[in-house]
Amino acid sequence: MPNITIPLDKLYELKDKKELIELIKLKNHQLLKADNEVERLNNLVKFTKDKLEQACKGNITSDPIVNKVIAKHIDRHNQGMINFGMTMQDNNKPYQEWVKDAQEESMDFILYLEKTLK
Repeated sequence: MPNITIPLDKLYELKDKKELIELIKLKNHQLLKADNEVERLNNLVKFTKDKLEQACKGNITSDPIVNKVIAKHIDRHNQGMINFGMTMQDNNKPYQEWVKDAQEESMDFILYLEKTLK
């Protein structure tokens, strides 16, 4: 349905004073609701932006230890992208190479544990 605009002088001719006051009140109420909705949406955008910025820094949970591990994973991912230029998802090396890499990482892990026990 098209929005029909009536010039104010014609509006005055068509409406009596009481009707005009009610119309103005209605329009003011609609404007206030619209302002409140804009404010609500702006607050939501700010909240979401703040959460996203925190998540990008690794602050995703309420547990600082978990957040620290997540941040380290993000840093490691970023370094991997610099070194290898692709995500693990995009890396199509053969299954056997993945197993070999995991074995090497596990052997290093055992060495690190042995070192800390001495």
